[in-house]
Amino acid sequence: MDSTELRTSEPLRQLSTSAFNSAYRVEIGLAIPQLEETFVFEDLWELLVDVCQQSDIEPPSQSKVREELRRLRQDLGVLERLPRVRGSLIQREIRKPSPFWELCHHLSDRVGTR
Repeated sequence: MDSTELRTSEPLRQLSTSAFNSAYRVEIGLAIPQLEETFVFEDLWELLVDVCQQSDIEPPSQSKVREELRRLRQDLGVLERLPRVRGSLIQREIRKPSPFWELCHHLSDRVGTR
């Protein structure tokens, strides 16, 4: 994934807060489709940190990102946690098809971060 394709900004976070009551939901919703269909938290975290560094903005904390993943799974149903392979500590998520991902792109276009 080439993180130069993504940007974030305070206006995007403000719009995300207005739309979802979460400053990071749109930012994370833009990043996840840039990963493989199944991904691990560390890949998402690395991408978010890169995007934030390129955008000269503070990245969300790991706990905020984990909370957003939980909400995307439980509240929106756009992610699913896959069963762990026996004896493995690796936890994978799978991205489900959803209009949510396109909505994030649309919101990003409104504030000019893509």
